[in-house]
Amino acid sequence: MIDGIIWRHADGELQINKGRALLEDLDSLPFPAWELFPLDIYFANSSLLLSEESMGAKRRLEFCCSYGCPYQCKYCFHLGLSGELTTEPGESGKLEVNITKRRNVRYHSPQYVVELACYARDKFGADFISFLDENFVALDRFSKGKWMDEFEGLWLKAGLQPECCRSGHEHTDFCTGMHWGTTCHASLAQPQLMLRLKKLGCSHLDFGFESFSDRILKEAGKGATKKMNIDALKASMRVGIRAIPNQIMGFPGEDFDSILENLTVWEHLGIKAYPFLATPYPGSEWYTTYKDRILEQYDDDLEAFLLDLGDATTLTAVISHNFNGVELLGLRELLALGDRRKIEQHRAIWDKNQQYAQ
Repeated sequence: MIDGIIWRHADGELQINKGRALLEDLDSLPFPAWELFPLDIYFANSSLLLSEESMGAKRRLEFCCSYGCPYQCKYCFHLGLSGELTTEPGESGKLEVNITKRRNVRYHSPQYVVELACYARDKFGADFISFLDENFVALDRFSKGKWMDEFEGLWLKAGLQPECCRSGHEHTDFCTGMHWGTTCHASLAQPQLMLRLKKLGCSHLDFGFESFSDRILKEAGKGATKKMNIDALKASMRVGIRAIPNQIMGFPGEDFDSILENLTVWEHLGIKAYPFLATPYPGSEWYTTYKDRILEQYDDDLEAFLLDLGDATTLTAVISHNFNGVELLGLRELLALGDRRKIEQHRAIWDKNQQYAQ
């Protein structure tokens, strides 16, 4: 069911709609009508600064193999798009959002995905595919290993494996085959699976590490630990897959300890990152939890908040219990610069102000 979508009633009041049934047979969908896109413009922006292979891409295309995710991150908006939120009448009689614990993951068959990749290559000359799934590697877990086994066999049979991965030679601009990049949860980055992905042409994995603080990860419902994050990064890099270590700051329980813990791990692993800001997107659990706080920051104008939302790089509604928006923006800059000294200096001022406030 697609639930929790907000719409404007004739009298100007924002209301929630009823659910609609989701399509379960994704393979019944036709291939994307890429021919209707201005592909000359699209291909001119094919290069991704995520790996050597993606940086050299000339004709990149993107698609999703699945919708949904088996994990329960409280900040993730996908709950509202994959049927895991329901709408039920509240005390006022109006529909209200109900957060469920079920995880509805719908996905294309490996045959559909491989045929679509061949279509992208043969008809449009695509040389790189970005799988935009929320958690591509989770398909292996969700299907108990069956999806990846079939995908691997069909990918190799279709001749999509890049020549450099097949021969073990260095990648060059003349490499044939299809390189690709996608997403992975830290708990799934097992060394043997990383080897298989590399063999098939995976050049980068986008990891939602979010934090290297176990306390923050638990609070966010991430389903991973600091050690899992570190092990995942090492496992992917060890086989030649570039790890993209996404980070978020401004979680409800974020404090100086968690910020400095992130910095310590970054220094140890050589990570350079510019964190996203924790944003309570509609559809996420935290949107429902902090809705009153969101409205307070937007003068009770929910539509203003919705129109203000972007890609979580800019500040919208703050859900941090310890920092205001100005502090979060400043701390993000210091964290990105690796300036431990100034973070510690601000901490001393912050602690003194807290004492005065009491």
